[in-house]
Amino acid sequence: MSGREIEPLAAWRGDPGALRMEVGASRHASGVESHTVRLTNVSGKAVEVTRALPFAVELADDNLYLTYFQSGWSREFSPVRVAARTMTLEGVEGRCSAGIHPMFFISDEAGRYRLAITVAWSGNWRLSLRRAPGALRVEAGMYEEAMVSPLQPGETFVSPRVLCVRPEHGAIDEITAAFTAFHREENGVRGECALSLPVEWNHWWAYEDYGVNEEVFLQNARAAAELGFEACVLDAGWYGMTDDCWDMVRADWSDVNPRRFPRGIRVLSDAVHALGMRFGLWCEIEALGKLSRLAGQRPDFMAARSGEPLYCVCFGNPDVRRWAFDTLSALIEAYSLDWVKLDFNHDLWGGCDAADHGHALGDGLRAHYLGYYAMLDELRARYPGVILENCSSGGLRIDLEMMSHLHATFLSDNDETRNNLRFYSAVFPFLPPEACLHWSWSESRCDELGRGPFPSFHAWDDKYATYEKDFHMRAGMLGWYGFSHKLCEFDEPTRALFARHIAFYRNTVRPYVQRGVVSMPEHGAFEQARDRYLFRYNVDGGCLIFLFCLEEQAVMLKVDGLEPKAFYRVENFDEGLSFVAAGSDLRTGLRMGAMRRDESRVVRVTPVRQRALPALWEGDCGPPPNLPLGFGTRGTRA
Repeated sequence: MSGREIEPLAAWRGDPGALRMEVGASRHASGVESHTVRLTNVSGKAVEVTRALPFAVELADDNLYLTYFQSGWSREFSPVRVAARTMTLEGVEGRCSAGIHPMFFISDEAGRYRLAITVAWSGNWRLSLRRAPGALRVEAGMYEEAMVSPLQPGETFVSPRVLCVRPEHGAIDEITAAFTAFHREENGVRGECALSLPVEWNHWWAYEDYGVNEEVFLQNARAAAELGFEACVLDAGWYGMTDDCWDMVRADWSDVNPRRFPRGIRVLSDAVHALGMRFGLWCEIEALGKLSRLAGQRPDFMAARSGEPLYCVCFGNPDVRRWAFDTLSALIEAYSLDWVKLDFNHDLWGGCDAADHGHALGDGLRAHYLGYYAMLDELRARYPGVILENCSSGGLRIDLEMMSHLHATFLSDNDETRNNLRFYSAVFPFLPPEACLHWSWSESRCDELGRGPFPSFHAWDDKYATYEKDFHMRAGMLGWYGFSHKLCEFDEPTRALFARHIAFYRNTVRPYVQRGVVSMPEHGAFEQARDRYLFRYNVDGGCLIFLFCLEEQAVMLKVDGLEPKAFYRVENFDEGLSFVAAGSDLRTGLRMGAMRRDESRVVRVTPVRQRALPALWEGDCGPPPNLPLGFGTRGTRA
């Protein structure tokens, strides 16, 4: 174990002996520790809880470093590594990942990880480091600067969890394996609807709200079905009675834009289902537009702080929770939804302090999230076959508590390939791949001057060689696969390209995403410049390996962790080679040869029963060109 447990921090207003503090520290079979604080009012008077940081540990300070991830719209998971010193990091925007992600590593000078910590809470949080002679104190938990949570006699306050892994050997793969096992056991109720990981087409970046309508959506849905897509999701832009100021009428979810969708949404749903795919819809159920009918009819729904509206509903209000559940239920049933994308694009800061919402003045943010979680659980119980996707201005609210109530989270609005690779390498230590939904590099809508929010990937453009197109399209395969492109405008070569990659994901990659434990054997420090990324998905004694080269280089791919005397079939999908080799040889390495900038490889390694020998390899005449010396003696041509 790394570090010495010390007393967590809790504070309250009232009699110093009024609260009984119980520290909950349990260790999951995976190795993940869960830390909470329970405060019970054992006095005869009300008290006010003002702080509860359940995680506190003291480490021997031998030149330790803190790694954290800055965030912001389109800039999620930007790594920072600093020498551990007395310092405090806080999330104060009311969305846990809006400024800094609540995920941290403490490592030593040699890069060995001592702790991985995450605050499982969607609101505000704090991580504090305090230096003392020869020691470093680490504290973490929910933090609200103005939090006041009243407790009546006999009532109990339970803090959000802080989850921690202390890797025995200091390796990032130990952390990844622990959180993956923890997440899958805790969220085993996800069901087949989510674990099937249907390949998604979403209209957003290709058309945004300006360019989508019934004809455009249906044209793309027909193209999607032909290419092998399994779900079509209608993003923002479908609601509101006019094209202007639609964001001002969020909450009037019964209104469908009559110009864009004159026959309503059910026509789209029925058409998508008839094509054999699932149909999804975007909704920002927490938002409350100032021009919406709901804002006028139910002014008590509006979250407010210091008298100023926050333009979102307050889930601390029980009436809001019931309205949200009924509204989403009506959408699911009226449109036969298989997928709901739940977005949220507002910072809540300290949360609502209205006096008439059923929560204390200083407890609005905590009440909002507890109410939102409860509504999600009720919705998932009512509709177990409906996928619930988490999104918040891209990836500005990603935490393990939110992920215990939904099926998948969107990582970022920025899906350019190098960003995708960085996002996955940062999030995989905390979330398994099947919970991470992202799109391969999108085709972004441009204005009349050719300007768009991000650079676009035009898969039809001849400036990209085939290997470069493969590189960009494969980056999205690392998790739940999706696209936002104008499918209906593709030429035949581009259609064939997309169909090939979608079929490869469905038939080869997806089982590894669903069940695999990701390892990143060349991970290194998060903040270091990379010339390549390596992701390995381990399943049943074998693995699927993705290699992405960012610069030209010669690559020797080592496959560690195999039984030295066992035999494995190796399939290099890019070179069309298949051969059998001993685990001891694979640990020595596979020569990938000279790889170009923006080139990738996918290799599958599968255990072979002894009776299947002698080893076989298949390919062109001559010895397999990508094998190191000695491998040729172990195989014969088929």
